[in-house]
Amino acid sequence: MNRKTIARIYLAYLQEEVNPLTGIKELLSNEDMIILALIHKAKKGDVNAYKALMDSAYGAVKQNVEITEGETPIFKQLDIDVID
Repeated sequence: MNRKTIARIYLAYLQEEVNPLTGIKELLSNEDMIILALIHKAKKGDVNAYKALMDSAYGAVKQNVEITEGETPIFKQLDIDVID
């Protein structure tokens, strides 16, 4: 088995745990526990936990890069003539 398969098996493993958000004992997977722990940390003000949750739920924010005329290009522009 490769690492991806092993990780999925152990993340899906179910066990009875106390839900940190509700305080109720539930049958939860390891993946559930990790997500609940992130939510719990984010609610207490952990910005990195909040960002990880938002990126997972809604996708990472895309950044736009604006290039103005005054900036030097990374690659030198080549002048190429096309011959028919």
